[in-house]
Amino acid sequence: MKTQIITLESHDERIRHLNRRFDCSNEDIENTIGKALANGARRVDIFFMVGLPGQSYEDAVSFDGFCRTLMENFNGDHRLEFFVAPLAPFLDPGSDAYEHPEGHGYRLRFHTLEEHRVALTAPSWKEMLNYETDSMTRDEIVAATYEAMRRLTQLKREWNLEDEAKCQASLDKINSSAAAALAVDEALRLPEGTEREAAVRAAYTDMATRIGDRMTGGVVQAMAAAGTETIIGVVQDAVFGPLVMFGLGGVATELLGDRSFRILPLTDADAADLVRSLRASPLLFGYRGAPPADTAALEDLLERVARLAGHHDDRGVEIAELDLNPVIVGPGGAVVVDARIRIGPEPAGPPLDVRRMTDRARPGA
Repeated sequence: MKTQIITLESHDERIRHLNRRFDCSNEDIENTIGKALANGARRVDIFFMVGLPGQSYEDAVSFDGFCRTLMENFNGDHRLEFFVAPLAPFLDPGSDAYEHPEGHGYRLRFHTLEEHRVALTAPSWKEMLNYETDSMTRDEIVAATYEAMRRLTQLKREWNLEDEAKCQASLDKINSSAAAALAVDEALRLPEGTEREAAVRAAYTDMATRIGDRMTGGVVQAMAAAGTETIIGVVQDAVFGPLVMFGLGGVATELLGDRSFRILPLTDADAADLVRSLRASPLLFGYRGAPPADTAALEDLLERVARLAGHHDDRGVEIAELDLNPVIVGPGGAVVVDARIRIGPEPAGPPLDVRRMTDRARPGA
């Protein structure tokens, strides 16, 4: 029998009944688990959630007692796997809970598409939550999540579900993440300037002290302004050589596959054409009243990437792959948020000097 998954959400029968999830007794749940184990289930995964309507802080973190009971009753069977996580960052737009939140025990924070998009750029996952519940604030949901994860790790340690080193590493990550989340909250409450900078420095020093030699460094970056997420890349083609790729970025990259390619050398007209070649290109030019993005900065970045893609050193080494994703483009410019580059030996292919420059005019010229 394959792995059996039980999204129990809560060990509390009252909360399950309230949310119409697994509206049965814990005894029924235990019997179901027992039958799965007895019939050769490879594993039984049991999921608990934090942030349910009617669930208090103590309700959320006390699931470990139910897990211990299961471990005791099934003689410490290591096929039992327990997981805990926040319910979700967003209530699904269009769902009944989103349309009538009060009737389901939620308080909604965001209502428009723009509010949800801006929330995704927040520096803390607490700021991304688009809801609170009738029993917990966002701060309590965050605090309960970290405490539940600590208790789950301790349970795994007690029953040898994971080795000591892995449990300790998990606890270190949980504690570091919780401390970082608090530091971000504190910094956001301060006015911009030297006071906020001092808070960031203090948070870094505290984190480095707690983690010790295992912390090899840190990166502090400014938050990128809101904008349209795009992707810029370089790939090697056996026939055409290096190709510059431009597309819709972020999570939509693979989902929509909205991208275009150009061979080298890339002219300014090519770069302008590339920016305008996507189905989603209108998002960059003030779609539905949004402020137009700085497409000149985006075109400049494409040209610079193209020059980089065409360069190789005396050893015959050049860029094998390049991935800038996302590149956030807004009225104030284009910002590369994440970059990955792989270099390698220059592949066999047509030399750059036999390629011909395009004589196409810039669109609209």
